[in-house]
Amino acid sequence: MTHLARSPKTERWLDDLGVAWTFEPDLPLHRIDQAASLANQVRHQPLDEEVVERYANDMRQGDVFPAAIVAPGAEGMFFILGGNHRDAGHRRANHATQPAYIVEGEAVALLRIRVEDNRNHGLPTTKAERLDHGVALVAQGVVQRDAARIVGLPQPELTIHAGALNLAKRLDPPLAARAGKMPKSKRYELSRIVDDAALGPAVSLVLDAGLPIDHVRSITDQVNAVDDLTEALRLIGQLREDHHDRIVEQAGNIRAASRTARARLAEALAVIASLDPADIDATCPNDDVRARLAQQIMKGAEVLMPTHERLMATVKQAAA
Repeated sequence: MTHLARSPKTERWLDDLGVAWTFEPDLPLHRIDQAASLANQVRHQPLDEEVVERYANDMRQGDVFPAAIVAPGAEGMFFILGGNHRDAGHRRANHATQPAYIVEGEAVALLRIRVEDNRNHGLPTTKAERLDHGVALVAQGVVQRDAARIVGLPQPELTIHAGALNLAKRLDPPLAARAGKMPKSKRYELSRIVDDAALGPAVSLVLDAGLPIDHVRSITDQVNAVDDLTEALRLIGQLREDHHDRIVEQAGNIRAASRTARARLAEALAVIASLDPADIDATCPNDDVRARLAQQIMKGAEVLMPTHERLMATVKQAAA
């Protein structure tokens, strides 16, 4: 007679994953390493006590739960891949054994079991947990598209989460801590910067200036379009000068609204006067950037030329 805890669906799934498995109807609980099992669980939070108590009450009344899935550990012990709440329920119900599938396979297959068993039998995992599971699967060599399907999330969402995590790993801890306060979309965009040496200055610029997502995306594209690190750093430096007013305002030193138009114009003109046209052209990574910059310059000229004429007319009138 087939044991009630066995599941043909589970067994087909284990076969599809390519793991070797055996069904043990009465695996002694003392052979399951609880500490290792809980450390191995895919959830961010510890066991839910209400769930454990509910499982224990049902087990005392004779309800049969799906078999746990375990893997061999050290010194003849086992650790749980799927079923920590079920294991805790058996213990609270004072059972000596529990049914279990004992599996052996490669690390990526065991990780998939941990993730997918919770989706099929355990408590629903949170989105944050599923995102981390997806990243862990990709780290084990699973294609991101497949990892997203396994954890039940859209691939773009997993891509953005993975990029945000990668950004933190590439930055110095103090800067990573500051960057962690940015929206995940900004962190993902910045993570696309290829050169680590250019990444830190670009992140600092975005943080200091409080730039919106479209600016962040543009900065990332511009930096990646520059092959030479020196040029990339010069570009970031130029962008920092371009956003000087925003940086000052973000720092709280001088609010833009409290400064006169003349003061802001004088500051901008001082920066412009220090530039060399050839250097400006050289910092443009492509013709699209050149065209946009040229349009901005023309808009500025539409203000500057009439202003120049008016100022000179006022001076001449005063001198007459």
